[in-house]
Amino acid sequence: MMQPKDSYLAGYLTGYRDGVRHAFEGKVSPSIDADLLDLPIDAMNLSTRARNCLIGAHCNCIRDVVSLSDQRISTIRNLGIKTASEIAKWLHSQGLCYSAWSRYQ
Repeated sequence: MMQPKDSYLAGYLTGYRDGVRHAFEGKVSPSIDADLLDLPIDAMNLSTRARNCLIGAHCNCIRDVVSLSDQRISTIRNLGIKTASEIAKWLHSQGLCYSAWSRYQ
């Protein structure tokens, strides 16, 4: 019989795995408002460096930012850990924490 702690861990891992799979397939969580994903990156209120990095990566809207792969994120010019962390924190605050950016929180 599973303890409540084990049940919580199993549920967490299942949710994380599903989130990673959905991010890889380009799907979004059903609880995420599609209008949020269609907003331009200017709506994120990021620093100039973070905004310029995303523009350099050809991200026009938040959907483009969320769909970036881990490999692509690591090759964005002038994107350091601090800037990536800024972007990841904003995405997490909006409930978009299952994407490849979660690594930088």
